[in-house]
Formats: sequence, C-alpha cells, structure tokens
Amino acid sequence: MMKIFLIFILWLPLVMGHTTEKIKIGTFIIPKYVRSNSEGEFVQLVKALAKKSGVEVEIVLIPPKRAYQELELGTIQGLFPVVESRDFSRFETITDFYTKEMYIFEKAGVDYKKLKTPKVCTTEGYTYPEGYIQSQGWKKVVTDSDETCLKLLDKKRVDIFIGEVVTVNDVIRTLGLDKKIVYDKFSPITSEKVTLAFKKSTHGKKLSDLFDKALKEIMIDRSYDKIFSTGAIKIERKK
Repeated sequence: MMKIFLIFILWLPLVMGHTTEKIKIGTFIIPKYVRSNSEGEFVQLVKALAKKSGVEVEIVLIPPKRAYQELELGTIQGLFPVVESRDFSRFETITDFYTKEMYIFEKAGVDYKKLKTPKVCTTEGYTYPEGYIQSQGWKKVVTDSDETCLKLLDKKRVDIFIGEVVTVNDVIRTLGLDKKIVYDKFSPITSEKVTLAFKKSTHGKKLSDLFDKALKEIMIDRSYDKIFSTGAIKIERKK
C-alpha cells in the first residue's frame, strides 16, 4: 500500500506539470475572416497556433467597441484581429500575419470626385482611418455587410464604398459585379498590419512568444498556406 502511495505522489507532479493551459481569445465578426467563433480564416489560424503551442483556446465573439476594453480588463487573454493603428506597443503581439488595405470602390463610369458631397458606405466591424471620412465632408452610411454596401452602390443609393480589398473583391465576384464596380488598385487609402495581441503582462509575453513560435513553424511546414488560399497575405517579421 505504501509503495502505491509513493508512486502516486511521484506521478502527480508530472501530470500536473503537463496540464494544458486554457485561455479566452476574443474576436468580432469580419467578412470572410471571422464568420463565427468557429469559422473564418483568422479563426482557423488562431486555432492552429493554439494547437501548436499546446494551449487550449476558447474563442469568444465580442462587440467591436468593447473588444479592446475586455482585453485590458483581463476578461479575455488575447484578441484578434488587432490593427497597427491601435498601437502594437500597448500589447504583447505576435508577428503580423496580414496586411489590411482599404480602397475606395465606385460605380464604373462615375467619378465620385466630381460630386459635391458623396455618400459613402461602410461596413460595421471594420476599423476605418480615424477622421478620414469626416475630413472629406462625405455623408456616411453604415451597413451590416460588404454585400449590402455593394448592392447599394450598384443601385446608386450610395456613391462610394470603402472596404478591405480581399473581402470586397470576393463579394464582387459572388454578386457578378466585376465590370460594374471598380477601384484604383494603386491607391489604397490605408495599409496597416494585422496581428494577434495579448495583454501587456508577463503572462501575455509568454503567450505571445509561444504563439509567435507556432506561427513561424506553420509557415515553414506550409500549413499556413492551406489556411489562407488568397495571395493577398503579406508577412513581416516580428522585431
């Protein structure tokens, strides 16, 4: 009996030492990339990084306006996607895994610059250049999806649409508007890095290092490429 007890005492720390860490990572709905807490390319990426890191992750949906506050309060341990304009130095981040480029889309044959006060459509959930629309003097319309904005643009109920190039082009093809909606591919109004961020803390640094190592590993073994089928992904190494 004593022998069994001693074996149990010796075995217990080993089991406890290998307990999988459980964390919550927040996100919000974004066309194509976050369709739910289980679907979307960014979601699949974070799941792959968590698995590679040996961390159990619960992905939770949070309203965009509350997301950063929840991270600072510690309700969630991580957040994605976090954009460069939010100041990466406020967080513990991994290598930026995407570059978000926003463009102005308009109806073919129409020059919005000739309009006195263009009506611009935006999609809820996206981060737009701070003060940009207001400084242009445009009238802003907010909708629930890129698809809605494109339909309004096609019907001339809005004059322009500001959107992320990859997701918008996907919807344009789906709606068959390839020849009706255009943009100047050489003139993005913004181009900013996108990453996964953790709270600024010792624990957050540990998690960011783990997930960053995992990101480099899945890029090497090419499983990263299986998640992102588009060619629009741009990577810059963590400094």
